[in-house]
Amino acid sequence: TGVTPAVYGNAIRIEASVCALGDPATGIGQVSDDLGFSAASNFCRFFQQHTGLTPSDYRRVTAPLAG
Repeated sequence: TGVTPAVYGNAIRIEASVCALGDPATGIGQVSDDLGFSAASNFCRFFQQHTGLTPSDYRRVTAPLAG
């Protein structure tokens, strides 16, 4: 893949979180648990560091596109 295992793992987690956040019925805490984070706040920080948006902001921005 040309990247370190940590970078690859983070990319997989971001991809999975983007897919999971597309379902408004799934709470952010559930997404966090499903991806193996110890707390939703850790997931929110991770997501924001990698995308520039919090998970709730991401949902707010992408909701009109999904509907």
